[in-house]
Amino acid sequence: MIVKVLLNIDSSMKYLVLLGCVAVASAWQPGPRDVCNDANTNGGSILLPHEKYCQLYYTCDLRGNQVELFCPGRMLFAYGTGIAVCVTEGFSTFNCPKWSCSSDFDIGRRYPDTCCSKYWECTAANKLSEKVCQPGTRFDTNIEDCLVNAQCSDNKYCVDNIKSSNNNACRESASPSGDPCLYRTQGWPFDRQCPLGTSFDISTCSCSQFNQGCTASGLSPAQLLENKNPDALCRASGRMQWGNVLTVVSDKLNGRNVDHYFYRSTGFSTNSIEGIFDANNNNVPFIYDYYYNDNTLYAPFAITLNVRFDVNNINLNTEFGLLENRWTTDPANTHCNPSISISARYLGITQGSRNWNFTVRARGENNVESAGSANILGAATDYFRLVFTFGPRSGNIVGIGGSVTNRGQSGQISAQTVNFITDNRSMGSALQPTKCGFAIGRSLNGRLQEFNVYEGCGNFGLLG
Repeated sequence: MIVKVLLNIDSSMKYLVLLGCVAVASAWQPGPRDVCNDANTNGGSILLPHEKYCQLYYTCDLRGNQVELFCPGRMLFAYGTGIAVCVTEGFSTFNCPKWSCSSDFDIGRRYPDTCCSKYWECTAANKLSEKVCQPGTRFDTNIEDCLVNAQCSDNKYCVDNIKSSNNNACRESASPSGDPCLYRTQGWPFDRQCPLGTSFDISTCSCSQFNQGCTASGLSPAQLLENKNPDALCRASGRMQWGNVLTVVSDKLNGRNVDHYFYRSTGFSTNSIEGIFDANNNNVPFIYDYYYNDNTLYAPFAITLNVRFDVNNINLNTEFGLLENRWTTDPANTHCNPSISISARYLGITQGSRNWNFTVRARGENNVESAGSANILGAATDYFRLVFTFGPRSGNIVGIGGSVTNRGQSGQISAQTVNFITDNRSMGSALQPTKCGFAIGRSLNGRLQEFNVYEGCGNFGLLG
């Protein structure tokens, strides 16, 4: 039928009809929904973008359930490397990952709002603008235009239709702690964190209130910034405290506690002055710090750790993982290709002492990978203090460096120090963030007497 109609109209009309067919054929359609992945969820990646609406997102729980939630007000969900949060339009280039608006070729593309009387238009590269249909019309996704007889029904989260109520069907409730940034879900006995910048509102049964004070760390935005700012004294932004409950304090904030959330595996314990990792009985001991999930680490920064290996009859080339930003080595942990890793490998006996090779690897924001290593000797009961640095290097580049020092049996003296030999690659101004936190001491059979992070360290020489 279409061919017959085209044969009976002039060439200019043929062109217009053809354009109309192309427009309809190329209209945006939502893709498949992203599914929750147990390995990613355990690693802290619990938020996923919605396949159709940028005002909505999904949260995953440890049972594999996926719950649909919405951003407060007119905020949009931003999702990408280093971010998964509701933001004001224009705050991030990661806004609306399911809606193409990254280049001039996307200008003019239109996408659905949860309310049929509105839509979003790509008005410039990485800029989405809210639009309102003329009265009496509704937005039709198939046509990408407002029509009188549009095929559209308001989503249940249409902001214009949400009314305050005391709906008893709500499965969420406020946290018993009184913290407005936390909430609980029926059948799950633990507090859950609202998306950053939002607090829980029982009237909407969701984290729908904009609240600048809600951060994952318990710090205000000003304190978060201060903890990352350059510091000429190179004070720790996160100093591990090895109590029965692991805590982290910031020297930059005068010893204030920073809310780090930890997973402790079987085989890990503390004795108040150090963490003890016991790999016997097939244990794979480690602790996992969720704080560094989606947390961009900018140059200059440093990490220090003081480690001892408690293995009597150690096999040649035995390797211990000291740090990596990955929940598990399972390939299913798709969100977390590590951008930092530190390990130690036993090389045998040299001149009556144990010979250790320490290796550091990192990947910068420019996707450049760099590595360094250092060999050092010590007795079976010696501690080794490792300093990892990321910052200015020779040749006007930003890259990795550091050193390893034999600290003796007490862990407090300084003997031989060996600097890392690196490939001296330029890696940009930050390490590439991942959606995983820090896995510390994975498979280690030994002790950690120190684990500190120094964001904004302005003088690596002060680290000792």
